[in-house]
Amino acid sequence: MIDPVEQQSSVSRWQRLVLPSSMLGETGSRRSVRDWVVDVAMFALALGIGTIVLGETWSNHHGVEAAIDIVLGVLAAVSLWWRRKHPVGVAVFAGVLSLISALANGAGAVAFFNAALRTRAERLPHSSAWRS
Repeated sequence: MIDPVEQQSSVSRWQRLVLPSSMLGETGSRRSVRDWVVDVAMFALALGIGTIVLGETWSNHHGVEAAIDIVLGVLAAVSLWWRRKHPVGVAVFAGVLSLISALANGAGAVAFFNAALRTRAERLPHSSAWRS
């Protein structure tokens, strides 16, 4: 296996732009350009799905309920920025908010998809229910 320090010097500048930071072997929390593009796209997708769901259920919202739905949906969407470091935590947080808020449904879907990609089955909460 190639040492990350050796790999870092062998990766050209244009490749560094399109590779995720986890493949570059860099330590720290610095994100690559690709990571930023994916994060912004997931954030926009979550808000888009949430907006569609909120639009379909808008007639059921009145006054304070609408404001609470929007605030909880924005909180769920903002939590997606921590989905790389804490995939299960963000999935649980956004999932609980998506039970209450229509706008949070998009963030919940993105967070669960991310948790499924980034964690082993043993760490996912639902996996223990299927084993018994």
